Amino acid sequence: MGKRDKLKNTVKNTLDKMFGNEERNDIIKDSLETFLKILKNSSDFNPILKSAVGGVCASLEILNKKTKNKEDMLQMTADLAAKAQELASLKGQGNSSEVEHHFEELAEKLKSINTELGEKLNYSALHRIVQADRDTKEIEGYFQKWQAAYDHCKTQILFKIERDTTKIEKDTTKIERDTTKIERDTTKIEKNTTKIERDTTKIVKTLITSKLRNSAQAPHDVGPDKTPCTDGTRVTILNEIMDWVQDSDSPNASLGYWMCGMAGTGKSTIAKSLCLMLEDQQLLAGSFFCSQQIPECREYHHIIPTIAYQLAYYSCTFGETLEKVLEEDQSIALKEPSDQVKKLLIQPWEAVKKTGRFGGHAPVIVIDALDECENVSEVLKAIVPAIQNKQMPGLKFFFTSRPGKNVSSHLEIDSQVVNSGNVKNFHLHNVEKNLVQEDIRKFLKNKLQDVTDEQIQILVNSSGKLFIYAATTVKYIKGAEEWQKRRLHEVLHSAEGPNPLHIKPMDVLYSKIFEGAISVSECTAEERKESLKVAHTVVSTATPVTCDTISQLLGYDIETVQAIITSLQSVMYINKKDNKVYTFHASFVDYIFSAEHSKENYCDQLVHQILLEEACLSIMDKKLHFNMCNLPSSFLLDKEVEGIEKRIAENIPGELKYSCFFWAYHLGKCTVDEAVISMLETFIQKKMIFWIEAMFLLDKLPLCLDILEMALKMQLGKENEDILRQIREMVNMCALGKIQGRTPQLYLSIVPFFMEDIPIFDRFQRLMTVKKAGKTSRQLGSWRTPSGIECLSLSPDGSILATGLQNGDIMTWDTKTGVQKGDAFQGHSDRVTSVAFSPDGGKVVSGSWDSTVRVWNARTGAPKSIPGA
Repeated sequence: MGKRDKLKNTVKNTLDKMFGNEERNDIIKDSLETFLKILKNSSDFNPILKSAVGGVCASLEILNKKTKNKEDMLQMTADLAAKAQELASLKGQGNSSEVEHHFEELAEKLKSINTELGEKLNYSALHRIVQADRDTKEIEGYFQKWQAAYDHCKTQILFKIERDTTKIEKDTTKIERDTTKIERDTTKIEKNTTKIERDTTKIVKTLITSKLRNSAQAPHDVGPDKTPCTDGTRVTILNEIMDWVQDSDSPNASLGYWMCGMAGTGKSTIAKSLCLMLEDQQLLAGSFFCSQQIPECREYHHIIPTIAYQLAYYSCTFGETLEKVLEEDQSIALKEPSDQVKKLLIQPWEAVKKTGRFGGHAPVIVIDALDECENVSEVLKAIVPAIQNKQMPGLKFFFTSRPGKNVSSHLEIDSQVVNSGNVKNFHLHNVEKNLVQEDIRKFLKNKLQDVTDEQIQILVNSSGKLFIYAATTVKYIKGAEEWQKRRLHEVLHSAEGPNPLHIKPMDVLYSKIFEGAISVSECTAEERKESLKVAHTVVSTATPVTCDTISQLLGYDIETVQAIITSLQSVMYINKKDNKVYTFHASFVDYIFSAEHSKENYCDQLVHQILLEEACLSIMDKKLHFNMCNLPSSFLLDKEVEGIEKRIAENIPGELKYSCFFWAYHLGKCTVDEAVISMLETFIQKKMIFWIEAMFLLDKLPLCLDILEMALKMQLGKENEDILRQIREMVNMCALGKIQGRTPQLYLSIVPFFMEDIPIFDRFQRLMTVKKAGKTSRQLGSWRTPSGIECLSLSPDGSILATGLQNGDIMTWDTKTGVQKGDAFQGHSDRVTSVAFSPDGGKVVSGSWDSTVRVWNARTGAPKSIPGA
């Protein structure tokens, strides 16, 4: 019910009470005053309207005094008050100037009505009005005008409110649509931004990858399987390491941690668990797991570039700065660790530290099994001082290794000296035996759930402090389901039996594994020999190979090889990712190469390397031939030939690729006898050119040169060595002559120039014949320089050419490939007139028209000294 209806009901109720009531006039009077008060109050919000309404109320009071029809007067006044109150209630719903305008129009209309009424309220008119009841209709007419004025104003304001509401709804809808669009656009922008960041990061990382010699096999989560600690074991040790990781506030907090332990004490499993724990907290900045089995993981010069590469993934700031460093010094990846640490680690990390991104958290680099990396001391003597001097604040390094002078001389500290610059030491083999054996017990109970506690205790006692013993025992027992009980009994019996010679437990276990795999009672002598050859090959190849390659190298059926690997799965396994065979632990390699430890299972390196060298030469003799991949035309680049990758894979299979890459490696490892020389001569005479073709197709010409250099270090006879030198010169010409990727040009553009000098090319008489006039020499290659050359000098070993230029620079070149070695040496302000190498090839001295003599590091270009003129 509206306010107006309520007021009408009030009037009606009041009038009903008035009939028969002697105080009727007083009640009408009080009611009228109430309605007039309502009418006045309804206009308080607008001064102009208030004045006009005041005039209306004055007129109503005069009319009320003069009229006889008090009830009608009261009813009409109540009705007018209700309209005024309704209108007043709309004021709060609109504050615009348009609403105010409608109220002002109402005020003007009310004033106009008041003026009209005032003119009629003179004496004669009033006399006429009040004396004739019929004139009550005229009074009603004025009430109607007042009400009409209020109704018109109300209607206009309602229209305005409706228009505003509609507009607000439209605006709200538009805002909602715009908000939705903004949200969609924001999401799109975020996605695009993320994509741009990913693309930018990808581009940066692609550029970094192309310039760094990083190892793709070294991180903890790639390459051969790396197993973490069993749940519930090594908890105390891992907690202690994590305390070191999280200690960044202590003044004695060290940035380095070295875990040293004897073979088999569980260093690598702890390192793997640490990597997983650090990943969970986003604190693993990089990892490098050294491995004797994988060439790129045992070569020291891969460590710093690989860490830098992973740090670029971990931090965009690091990656962006690293890219700038690589742009400025494109040869840094080829330099020694002392230079690499400064430019690939320290300099980019300074940029990261300035951002304050990691706050109180310290990312960690994990480097495992330092002892399995060749010449690792070169890395340590560069990186350890940087750690000690806190040149990479906020970046921590965790190392593991066996004891050994090449590692301990850099990392071991005096336990009595407390210095935050030192690398924290932890000797794993010194952990109390009962603590280690408790962890071993947990491991064995987890893996051997059907074994009694008494039997577990026997195995624990046999393990001593060696986790590798327990792990290998588990692999051996569970290796063949149908023999588990028998193998368990054998191991328990061996553990309880006497050991008068104090043979190492691992030797006993490895011998037991061989005995189980190559049982004298179940294998013939030939089968035993085959099994040992397969095992010896696994540990003797230059790099891990597949079962198929092993079968081709040894001439065995692949099923035989796979069966032998399976029987030895306690110590070796086939990796599912690349199908290559790996050993589980370095201690097995130590065992099998030691005649004292392995006895009848011993692998004589010299003997087995001869076997592998002959196998490589035999495979190349059988499978190398002219036009290996049936290239259809000499007018096409190799990459333009349809299906070239498939052709290469089919025609240069794994065993042939291995033989092409590593025949000289095995040659260098064995004693060269007459049989090897005979096979090598046949290879040189008949297959050498096809080997070069295969290396062309595999895009390995630089490796081709390295292999020839390696072969020339052996005593192969003057005739063979002369041919190899000529071949090396020819391959060098190929590398410098810009014909890589154009394999047919080897025969069409290179061989004709060497046919007179290299007798093995007699078979190619149908090729173009090159006639030489007088004493001419072949140009092996030509290189452009940014300025004219004033002087040059060749290093004592002939591998580097130094050139002094007119613009004051000195440039060095690889004489094999023609590639510039590093950046130009810059320091002279005028033309360089003389350059020379020191006798050891380590320094270059230069003289210039700027009246100075300068001495440079031949490898890095850094100035050694600047004597006066």
